[in-house]
Amino acid sequence: MSYTLEEYEALFQKAHKTRKPVAILVREFSLGAEVKVPVSLHDRAAVRSLQGIANNVNQIAKELNRQGSIRTAMAAEKIIGQIDKILSNE
Repeated sequence: MSYTLEEYEALFQKAHKTRKPVAILVREFSLGAEVKVPVSLHDRAAVRSLQGIANNVNQIAKELNRQGSIRTAMAAEKIIGQIDKILSNE
């Protein structure tokens, strides 16, 4: 298999981002594997923070539902939905 200089540079960049040797990356591509870029430590910390916030808001919403404060509970559930949407795009 041969590559143009531009193709090889793109492949090399992808291999660098995924922290894999070019040969392994080419093998995975040829076998149809999805190659993912690892999540950075910063992103992992941000996701953990969002998960903690979502859990806290969820607990607040449950307590408000229990006490009968429907409007506030609905607002909290909307926030939970937005956080879940952000987390699902990891």
